[in-house]
Amino acid sequence: MFAAPPLCLGHSHSASLQLAAEAAGTPLEVLNFWNLPFGVVTVDGHARLAPELRARLRAPLFSLIGGQVHHDIGLVEHARPFDLILPEHPDWPVQPGAEIIPADAVRAEIRARMTPYLELMDDARAAIDGPMYQLQSPPISTLDAVPTDDPGFVAFFGPDCRMSSPWLRRKLFTIHSDLVQAHCAQAGITFLPCPAAAFDADGFLRPGLNGTPGHASPAYGALQLRQILALLRA
Repeated sequence: MFAAPPLCLGHSHSASLQLAAEAAGTPLEVLNFWNLPFGVVTVDGHARLAPELRARLRAPLFSLIGGQVHHDIGLVEHARPFDLILPEHPDWPVQPGAEIIPADAVRAEIRARMTPYLELMDDARAAIDGPMYQLQSPPISTLDAVPTDDPGFVAFFGPDCRMSSPWLRRKLFTIHSDLVQAHCAQAGITFLPCPAAAFDADGFLRPGLNGTPGHASPAYGALQLRQILALLRA
């Protein structure tokens, strides 16, 4: 079909895409940082791709670098519950009793936490001649129950953790996506939005596409795979 299998580079969100490709029998090379313990190095305080990994990159490159920062600060309810009001979506619900944090302060916190991932995006961009695409993080699921079949989740967040409001998660997702899109525009990277078929009528992840908390399922990965193949054919 193609001279070489499409190449994807990224963090945990790349797993659902890889599983979808395997199920479909579609050639796809996925470089998942979680399986590359020495794939990232620090140079003068900045995140960089290891030279061995950098040498493996080629265009077109489909990036799933980062993508979880909004969940890092808001997937589970904080000890001091908070919420925010997005100026562009003032009608989105606010969690009763939550402390309202200025949206600009939340945006600054997310932007600071994103810095290493943005540096990796830039390094990948500089390593190839040709197009690079940054896939948007999956939409927010409305599921709000802590998984009982995922001991790792409870071990990480604690036995008393509770999922935060889906609307809070959606606000954080929106901020994160806006920041990634703005960075891509400056860096010469094409921002690839979530597949339209992934959203329900209210703008959340369509039922049946959710995987573990914070991640989508291989069924969502299949939508992404279709999106990537359509781009390559075009």
